[in-house]
Order: sequence, then structure tokens, then C-alpha cells
Amino acid sequence: MKLVLLVILVGIRGGGSSNDAQDVPTSWKLLWLCPMPKPMPASYTVNRGVWSLLDSFRITVGSEELGQTARTFFSLAREIRLQTASGDSWGVVRMGFFSSYLDFFDCVGDLLVRFEGDWSWWGSTPSCKILDLDGAVLGRVVVSEKLSSADTKVVAVEDRNGHATAQLIQRNSWMSVHTSVHILVPPDRMRANATSALDPRVSPLDPLVDLRVLALFSSLRFGASTIFLEGLLFDVALVSVACLLLRCCMVAYGWRRSAAESSESASILEKKRDEALQALERIEADLARERAGCCTQAKSTSKEGSWNAGCCRPAKLCDKETGYFQFAASR
Repeated sequence: MKLVLLVILVGIRGGGSSNDAQDVPTSWKLLWLCPMPKPMPASYTVNRGVWSLLDSFRITVGSEELGQTARTFFSLAREIRLQTASGDSWGVVRMGFFSSYLDFFDCVGDLLVRFEGDWSWWGSTPSCKILDLDGAVLGRVVVSEKLSSADTKVVAVEDRNGHATAQLIQRNSWMSVHTSVHILVPPDRMRANATSALDPRVSPLDPLVDLRVLALFSSLRFGASTIFLEGLLFDVALVSVACLLLRCCMVAYGWRRSAAESSESASILEKKRDEALQALERIEADLARERAGCCTQAKSTSKEGSWNAGCCRPAKLCDKETGYFQFAASR
């Protein structure tokens, strides 16, 4: 019942804030070395465009864009970076590989706050505790199972006393993600912890209503499983395409190399064939010359008598050899 009344109250407050934001442009100021909108909006949206493979979210107040977030690619940690509309660094959220802590950092890299929960690569949005730098509990994030549905997730941010400080309503579809953030307390409220407020490394703004923390948390989809995020699928697809291209290049190189080797082998064989043919031609030429010489000698007369053109020797020598071969054959 408490959350239902908060939804009705937030709807009324959020509508009026959105209309006012459309009329009055947001100015900026430096707060602890980081740019912050002035005044701090009490209601804004964190939306991802249609089929944004880069997992890019836009933070808008009415029709005015305050900044955008984008996931860091090819990182073992789940990391999302926040930038202002002008491109200046604004904040970072990072979760280590299989870590139970979700750390939020400001524009200069100082830790703002830490969410501790049962995060999982495969599970749904968990409830978690909000801790400061010293580990003290500042509040918690509660997921309303009663108000949530298959495509809508309702999350409440509560302080240590159980009082709601902000409400986040996220609607997921296959093509887009729309998150409405409503601050239920003064949006520029400072930290209640005096020790942390005096620390020069810590922003004095209450992290329970800090726009950077809530926008990054919304962009991370409340820490839900990232196995279904389009950006992760884009990483896998990009690596797969790179491996496929490398494989294709290796196969093409192998084909070209085998073709070159085959062509080289064919060239060598053709060269040997030409050499053999040339040697055969030389032999045939020598035989032709020898036969021509024999024919000339056969026509002339000599002391040894006539010549046999078949064996290219004097006839009586050819007859002796023929008789010897016949005798050897008979034996």
C-alpha cells in the first residue's frame, strides 16, 4: 500500500516537474569538481533508443538532454560511463567479475557510494544495501515484486530508517528501455553523515538522490543479468566476426599457397619434359646423321668390301655378329 501511494504521488509530482523543465533550461554548476545541473531535477528519464547496440542511454529532463551513458566494451567488469551532454566525464559505475559490490565513481574517479547485493550474471534484479566509503549502511534498494511485472520493474531507494527517497520505474521491451526516476525528497539534499561530508574526497550530495548514481544504476538495468544485453551480444558478434575473418584469411592464404606450389611443380615438370624432348631430338638428330653417313659409305667401294646399311658396318662383320647371335639363341 505504501508503494502504491508513492506511485500515485510521484505521477502527480513528475508531471509538473516535466512541464516546468520544458520551459526553464537547465544551467550547470561545479559541485566538488564535477558538473551538476542547477537546479537539481526532481524527475527525469533514462532511456535507451531503439536497438542501441552500444547500450547507450540518454538522461533527459523534459525535452532537454542532460547526458548519456555507454557501456565499456571488451571488459571483464560490467562498466558503464556517464558523460554530460557536452561530452565531459560525469561518472562511472563498475562491477568486478563475479563481485558482490557495485561501485559508483564521480568525474575525477573518487568513490561516491557502493551497492552490495547478490549480483549475478544469470539472475534477475536483486535488492541490495547502500554503503559509504567506510562500509556504513546508508540505505537500501528494494525491488517491489507486487508492482513489478514481466516487462516493468519498480525499484524504491530507501534510507536507513526505511523512508523512501526515490523511485525508479523501468519498462523493458525487445527494442527499447524506458526508465522514469522520481525523487521523493529535496533533490539537492546533502549527506546526513557529517564525517563523510567533511571528507574532501567525498561529494557532499546525498548518494541516495544523486543523479549520477541513479542514472548509472538505471543504465545498468538495476544490476540485472547482462547476458541478455544487446551490447554484450554486440561484443560476442564482433569477436565472432573477427575470428571468422581471420579464419577466412588463413584459408584463402592456404589456397593461394597450395595453388602457387602446384603451379611451381607444374613448371618444374614442364621444364623437365622440355629438357627430355630436347635430348630426344638431339639423339634422333645424331642417329639421322649416323645413318646418312652409313648410306654414303655403303655406296662407295673399299678394301673391306660392301657395307650393310642396316648395321652401319662392313657386311662381313654384320654377318659374323648375326651368326653369333643365332648360335647363342639356339643354345
